[in-house]
Amino acid sequence: MRTLLLVIFCLLWYVSSSFAQFQAHRKLIKRKNSGKDAYFGIRAGGGYSDWYGELVAYSDTDNRYRPLLVGSAGIVGGFNFHRYFGVSAEVNYLMHRIEYQSASESDLLKMRTQRQFVEVPILFYLTMFQPDRRIRPYFYGGPSFSYMLDATQSMVHYDLATAQPKGARIASDVSGLHETLNYGVLSGVGVKFAISRVVALKVDVRHYLGLSRVYKEKELQTRDYMLSGNIGLVFTNLTNFEKQRYFQ
Repeated sequence: MRTLLLVIFCLLWYVSSSFAQFQAHRKLIKRKNSGKDAYFGIRAGGGYSDWYGELVAYSDTDNRYRPLLVGSAGIVGGFNFHRYFGVSAEVNYLMHRIEYQSASESDLLKMRTQRQFVEVPILFYLTMFQPDRRIRPYFYGGPSFSYMLDATQSMVHYDLATAQPKGARIASDVSGLHETLNYGVLSGVGVKFAISRVVALKVDVRHYLGLSRVYKEKELQTRDYMLSGNIGLVFTNLTNFEKQRYFQ
C-alpha cells in the first residue's frame, strides 16, 4: 500500500512538474515571438513627381505638364507594438520637380519648377507572417507633412527646327507663390529581408497624394502627386535581445 501511494505521489509530482515546465516554455516562446521591438535606420528613394488638379486638367498636346525624376533620403525610427502592427516616423529631404511645355509655331518653351522640402510622414504598418520569418511583406499608410525650404523656376526657349536652345536658361525664386506647409496621404507596400538578428533590408514602393494646394492662389486647385521606389536599412531588436529561431 505504501509503495502504491509512493508511486502515485511520484507520478503526480512528475505530471505537475512537466506541466509547469511546459507553461514556462510557452511563455518564453510567446515572449520571443511577441514582435514588440524598437528600430531605427536610414532610407533613400527615387521616382517621379507630378501635379493633378485644375492646371493639369487644361493640358493639351501643345501645352502640357510633364513629370520629372526626383529623389529623397532620410532617417526613420519606429516601434512594433505587436507582431503584426507597428508605427514609424521619418524625417526626409525631398525634392519635387515638374516641367511645363508650351509649343508655338517656331519655338518650344520649357518651364521647370523645383521645390525642396523637409518631409515628416507618420506611418502605420501591417506586417505579414511571424517575426521569425526571414522575409516579411508589409503594407503601410498614414499622413505626411512637409515644410518647403525653397522653390525655383527656370525657363528656356528651344527652336523647333533645330531643337537647340535660343538662349540661356533663366532662373528665379518663386517661393512666395507656393504654400510653405503641405500635407497629404502616403501609402505603400514592401518587403523586409532579415540580414542578421539586428539588421534588416527594406524595399518598398510608395505613393503620395497631396491634399493641400501647391500655390497660394486659391483659384489654382493644383496638388502634388508622387510615385517612388525606396530602399532602407534598419537596425532592429533594440528592445528584444532574444534570438529569433532562424539565427539559432
